[in-house]
Amino acid sequence: MSIINSLNMNTLRFAILYAISFSVASLDLSITVRSGQLLTHSNLGGTVSYAMIGIGMIVGSRCGMSLINLIGLRKTYAVSALLCIISGLTSSFSVQHNLFYIFSFSLLLVGIFMGLSNYHRLLVQDMAKIKSPWNTNLVLVSGIIGAIVGPWIAKQIAPSPELFYKAYIAVAIFGVLALTLSLTLPTRYSINRVNPNLAISKIEKNFGVYKSLLYLGGLIGFCSYVTMTLVMTSVPLEATARKMTASNISNLVQWHMVAMYLPIILVPVLMSKFHLASVLKASLIISIIAFLISAYMIWNQDANYNILLVAMLIAGIVWAFGYSVASNIIAVNPYGIMYPKFRGIVEVFPPLGLITGSLLAGLILNYKNFNFIIILASLFLLIPLLMTLKESNKLTTYIEQ
Repeated sequence: MSIINSLNMNTLRFAILYAISFSVASLDLSITVRSGQLLTHSNLGGTVSYAMIGIGMIVGSRCGMSLINLIGLRKTYAVSALLCIISGLTSSFSVQHNLFYIFSFSLLLVGIFMGLSNYHRLLVQDMAKIKSPWNTNLVLVSGIIGAIVGPWIAKQIAPSPELFYKAYIAVAIFGVLALTLSLTLPTRYSINRVNPNLAISKIEKNFGVYKSLLYLGGLIGFCSYVTMTLVMTSVPLEATARKMTASNISNLVQWHMVAMYLPIILVPVLMSKFHLASVLKASLIISIIAFLISAYMIWNQDANYNILLVAMLIAGIVWAFGYSVASNIIAVNPYGIMYPKFRGIVEVFPPLGLITGSLLAGLILNYKNFNFIIILASLFLLIPLLMTLKESNKLTTYIEQ
């Protein structure tokens, strides 16, 4: 399970494409919630805007494998990039002219782009000659580039709400880059199928187990996204309510993005020493404790910049470990590889989590307070923790590392 085997052109092209897509995601995050809030004059309007991205991600995630099998990788990701370009241009136009419904539609398009881009972390494993967690994790860790670049661009060219339209033009430019790089992908989807170390007889005998573990990976991804999005979408709104500057808010988002992707490099290292089930359980327990400490601090000190920063860092790290482990469970699962339809179904779970977290954040901020969000985030982490404890033996026995 050496990183050297994963340093190749297959990994590089998917890593660059994923870095571009996450630059778009982090740039959108920096301004979209506040753009929606300004267009609708409500917190719920801000989080609904981000939920539209989640709906688009569901469409892209659900249809991704079918589209790839139908028209090939190159055409699929060329279409995806075109949607990103159209989204950037229409978002810019709608923000300038206060057109909320067009703005929402444009976010749906960029969500489809993001949903299709999420397959990069799985396709790199499918097409790899040597199966390794490093294949998936090197693609995921390339998101660090986007975590830094997206918010930095937003801060440089759109420091105030009246300039947000410029940031969406940058989204269109990233779409052009993605379109160019999509031409480096093969025309056909050629998969190096199941891990050769697994006997076909063992796979067929345990189809039910592999299917349940595939859905467990989806559940872990869902809960990781709910927890992360609850905090991620509510912090900019809470910071705005507390009269923090646009620069401070961009810094919060930027640190959150770094916290999402920098720890991912540790996951395969830890998985080389411990099984992924142990890595996930430890990360969930530590994260729950950290959130509860944050809730206690907010109760006593109120939500100042430093506490909001801590919450964003914890939420990012939660996502890093949860989504990375979930991705590895899904990527190597023989059932998902042999039946792409079911892989497409579980790929819907993370964007469903994004929508759930976004809408809950808007509703809670309207009727409760930020501290309630932190407590709810902790409760959502209990779900994958309990399920992982329940299925720990199956994960150890049937998930090859």
